[in-house]
Amino acid sequence: MKNLISKIWAILLVGAIFAVAGLAIAKATYVEVYSSEMTLSFMQTRMVIVKDYSGRKDAPVEYEEETTFYGASDALRYQFLLKSEEMVGKIQNKLKEADPNSQYSAGMIENSLGIATVNEGINGFFKISVTSTDKAYCEKALEVVLEEFPEYVSSFDSTLSIKVIKSPSVPIVYNADGASTKAVYGFIIGALIVAFII
Repeated sequence: MKNLISKIWAILLVGAIFAVAGLAIAKATYVEVYSSEMTLSFMQTRMVIVKDYSGRKDAPVEYEEETTFYGASDALRYQFLLKSEEMVGKIQNKLKEADPNSQYSAGMIENSLGIATVNEGINGFFKISVTSTDKAYCEKALEVVLEEFPEYVSSFDSTLSIKVIKSPSVPIVYNADGASTKAVYGFIIGALIVAFII
């Protein structure tokens, strides 16, 4: 133990060297990932019978409009439709029209898309996101989704109504470089190695 305390300078020095190395690796390998999102409301509006006077001759039937908001259980269905071959193809074609040199593969587009409920306790609101290392793609892809997806989903359910709650956001950096975490790990590993050798 005395030997370990007398060599504390070596432990701290090597720990600092490893910390700097961890920091340098984090900065050198860091790739910015961007994310853009929008919020849509999915609801079903239909007419339901309130009063039925069918027992009387020529009596009117009274209707009332009823609105049902889609919930978390529907998110998987919309996720499936968003990532379907047809929808991905629509996005790919629109991006090609805007930029003939674009090289966005179907797999890349499919993996970049996501849909989830905004809040577990609130039905009807879904957040659609696009995540990619290409900032321009995030922006363009979400615009195409907004243009194509509501109509595509409505083709499966004519009573569905989709409204934009939050327009597509400007892509922001989604991931941190983790430099401080890697520096701390580097320091701990370096210090432990020297302590073990001593």
